[in-house]
Amino acid sequence: MSESLPVLLLRQSEGGEPAYLLGMPELSPGGARACERLLELGVVLHDRTLDAWDPCPDCTCGAEERRIRWTDGVPYAACAIASADDEPLDPGELHLYRISIVGLAAQIASAASIQETVEQVQPGLFCIGALQGGRLLLLATASAVVHRPGALHQIRLLARGQRVTLVAPAIATTERARLEERGSDVVPPAEAFLPSEPRRPVRLNLEALLAMPKVEPRLVLSEATSIVTLDSHSAELPPREFELLWLICKQAPRGQQPINTRDILDAMYRGTIATAATVRSLKRDLQNSLKDLQARARFHGPLIQASGGRGYGISLGPEEILLVEA
Repeated sequence: MSESLPVLLLRQSEGGEPAYLLGMPELSPGGARACERLLELGVVLHDRTLDAWDPCPDCTCGAEERRIRWTDGVPYAACAIASADDEPLDPGELHLYRISIVGLAAQIASAASIQETVEQVQPGLFCIGALQGGRLLLLATASAVVHRPGALHQIRLLARGQRVTLVAPAIATTERARLEERGSDVVPPAEAFLPSEPRRPVRLNLEALLAMPKVEPRLVLSEATSIVTLDSHSAELPPREFELLWLICKQAPRGQQPINTRDILDAMYRGTIATAATVRSLKRDLQNSLKDLQARARFHGPLIQASGGRGYGISLGPEEILLVEA
């Protein structure tokens, strides 16, 4: 079988709880047995059998619903004014199942050999526990969860300095980059879970959960055009400002020593009467030119950092910067 039932259940739960399945999905024989196992485990719960159906699409009776009538073991959505228009239904589609995300989170913990008790820290956000090596595993049922005020701060408190693997659907590239910068690596459900098996409906791709996802460049500089792209937003800089930004990105990304004023003068103004004041003025012009770009990219905090008189650096790491030479 190729179905991953956790992926299906999480997709169904993106709108929040309570989340339901109307009838069982069409599955392979192995998938159906895996779904029965989820019923046994309490991850999928039979809520009720429907006794009403949608109104007739073309009827003029004005009824908001049709009662379900059973005849010889076959259910019919009964038309209020014309029995000849009664619609036969699939009995399987009348069963409403509730998805227990808490139960699913507990099975994820079991599949990862995590002994800790799963904690729901916010609606739709679950702390599963620590993976091998100490990395913390979290589950979010919707991308909107991480946008809530205080959500990122709460995640950092839970992590206690360890990196976080966050299983979450459809998070935008810029938001993923922001999370990764703060120690949380996002893994979509389709990558986090392996195909279900009849006796093991929840199987984890531990390699994906433990690996450090590759960070796409956030800042791209094109030497041929003097165009700077930050989180998919672009702007063209004046030549001297572009040259300074290129120099800083090349020599002083986050984690490396800042580039000092003397080195900038040697690289950009050798043989001229330029001074440290010239560099400071150019740096101010560069920052002013980047303000609109940073605002459009929703980049918070300074991109160019002044290091207490020791020089200048860039607030992004080398893996987040791409320099495209002419």
